[in-house]
Amino acid sequence: MSDLRLSIVPRLQEIHAEMTAWRRDLHAHPQTAYEETYAADLIARELQQMGIDVHRGLARTGVVGTLRGNAAARGSLRSVGLRADIDALDITEQNDLPYKSVFPG
Repeated sequence: MSDLRLSIVPRLQEIHAEMTAWRRDLHAHPQTAYEETYAADLIARELQQMGIDVHRGLARTGVVGTLRGNAAARGSLRSVGLRADIDALDITEQNDLPYKSVFPG
């Protein structure tokens, strides 16, 4: 097992409930493409609280978080890009979950 796995798994277990709350909050407050200000604000706020550099405004509501590691100090800069869609579809939910969309349609 890699050192990364050993170090990240306990932390993910610690914040599992918090991550579930983020997902449910986002699900309850959907917004369609280029209107996702609620999601962008939540994502930016959480990244900033983690000490991650945040850049906003890409394609109107995009959020970019930049992690800086020790590789740059050693002269070996590597990059990994992760992308996620945060826009919702115009649908009416047929469920009654506690985190059901607060918006009709």
